[in-house]
Amino acid sequence: LWHNDGIYTPAFVLNGKELRGGLALGSDEQAAGVVSATSKDGKSWSISFRPLAGGGGDWDAHLALLGAGISSKIGAGENVGRNLKHDFVVLELQSAALKPALGGQSARLTTAAKAEAGARLAVAIWVTPRGQLAPVQATGGWLL
Repeated sequence: LWHNDGIYTPAFVLNGKELRGGLALGSDEQAAGVVSATSKDGKSWSISFRPLAGGGGDWDAHLALLGAGISSKIGAGENVGRNLKHDFVVLELQSAALKPALGGQSARLTTAAKAEAGARLAVAIWVTPRGQLAPVQATGGWLL
């Protein structure tokens, strides 16, 4: 997507474009719709998306289960012997086509991944037009 052969992690991305000068939304930046997600157990998720007027088309829902406070002992290289801490590690990634539902579109996704003891779990959920990478709406948060 970045059209670069090297490995690179941007600091902030909005609408599929890197922002280097901070977040300053102009009047032309509008949400494509409203996404919401519910789960009773943190594993089975019901995702709904209500496109704004004129936002027809086919949509996909994506869910990333994230782990924070994960550690790894390094056995070689410049960090040999160190115990590194990692946050927002993707433990599992699920995707599904959104299907027409009352008042919008919906999908169900289930995660099975587990984090190591002491890690905190979070979820990130986003909607994309079918077959595209750039998200049009997203939500997320920490799991208890």
